[in-house]
Amino acid sequence: MIKKQKTGKRTCKNKLVLLFTIIFLLILIVLSSSFACALGVIPSRKYYDFESNSIINNELTVMKDPGSKFTAQVYAKGELAEYISFEQELITSDAGSGSFNIPYTINLPTNIESAGNNMIEIVVEEVQGEGIGIGTLLSISAQVIIKVPYPDKYAEGKISIKGNKVGEPVYFTNRVYNLGSEDIDSVHANVEIIDPDDNKVGEVKSDSTNIATKSETNIVTSWIADVPSGEYTSVSTIYYDSATYQIRKKFSIGLMEIALYNLNVSSFNLGEVAKFDIALLNLWNTKLDNVYIKFGVYDDSGKRLGEYQTLPVSIAARGISSTDAFWYTKDIAPGKYKLKLEIYYGDNMFEKEVEIIVGMDYIEPVMEAISGQIVSRGADGKDVNIAQPKSRSDKEKDNNVLFISVIVISVLMSIIVNVFLIKHYFNRRDKKNNKNNPIEVYQQKNKLRNNDTQYTQLSQNQSILNSSDTSQNISRETNGEQGGSETDSNKYSF
Repeated sequence: MIKKQKTGKRTCKNKLVLLFTIIFLLILIVLSSSFACALGVIPSRKYYDFESNSIINNELTVMKDPGSKFTAQVYAKGELAEYISFEQELITSDAGSGSFNIPYTINLPTNIESAGNNMIEIVVEEVQGEGIGIGTLLSISAQVIIKVPYPDKYAEGKISIKGNKVGEPVYFTNRVYNLGSEDIDSVHANVEIIDPDDNKVGEVKSDSTNIATKSETNIVTSWIADVPSGEYTSVSTIYYDSATYQIRKKFSIGLMEIALYNLNVSSFNLGEVAKFDIALLNLWNTKLDNVYIKFGVYDDSGKRLGEYQTLPVSIAARGISSTDAFWYTKDIAPGKYKLKLEIYYGDNMFEKEVEIIVGMDYIEPVMEAISGQIVSRGADGKDVNIAQPKSRSDKEKDNNVLFISVIVISVLMSIIVNVFLIKHYFNRRDKKNNKNNPIEVYQQKNKLRNNDTQYTQLSQNQSILNSSDTSQNISRETNGEQGGSETDSNKYSF
């Protein structure tokens, strides 16, 4: 029974070692997969202007893992896939090379009915086996765009917006593409700025210019953002000869900000629950939902004496909403304390500290502490002091650093544990193998046999000695009895 239990324990430990080894190997595979599976293509997108019956010769460069052999099949798909051909449809790149090229040829037809951008997608797929389509592993693609002109005059474009500070210039750059078959003699832009209530709060116009066919130009206009912070929409109307097109894009001016408008405590007695009425002012020009506060009270040493999270509220554009926070003042002595408020709204958060004075029947905030660091213009045009908002992305960066640190520590711990268990396993196995070694077994048996022989010899010698001692004792006792008789007889003789 004892031997079976030991065997069971050894089997359990062996399974544990195997489990940790598998986990360790999986971690190594995951960590190395991003490097081993690296595959890229240059360029990822290429544009060509359509020309009737023209021939285009070019090539792609595929980046791969230089430490391994790579076999790929190449094919095309898309509206114009029939017009492209490759020198090789199955390409092999040996280990030691970090890239290989894929030459291609495009034979354009006389005419393409579909005007605009026509795409050819070149697909590169890793394969296993000797034939095309066997065991696809990795895949990557590149785009070839054939720009087919529109008949007559035709233009399209896009807009970029730079600048978002109140009272400073905002630049609108309209990039206009002449995609028609004729030149554009006159083109200009008119940009309107619209607030969330569809009111026009600004307008700028550009000078006129011209654009040759298959060409493009930038039309830049600027506007002074003399408006409150908030969200706005730019409406760009592009006039070219006798046609127009329009682009709408949202943008923001200033920061999405909330001000701590008021803080009040009424009907208070020390030792009871204090109710804080906190009023928040929305300086943004749209409604803010799910606004809440994490509320903490601290003494001069920084010890936290209470905390609370308020219920979420909604605040209308340029509006004020109130929320309540509570603090149990049992065992609190009169004096000065500090409130720390974390106000969360949207993807933003700002921290605010307010000093309060606690009396027997009152709590008063120090009003100067309510004002913030940044000055923003309110709905009535007056300046309102607020606190600097802090984006949640800053905290997310800290969390990402912490997460990566935890992953690294976990991998190191896994390596240490596996090395220890594997070393322990092999030591046990070596001991077991030594025990099963025939020479060792023979020597051990021989040693035990010699020990048994010596023990038997010692036992026999001890028996002889014991027998001899016994005989001597008997002889001594006999002689003693005889001598005693003589003494006794002499003792009583007269």
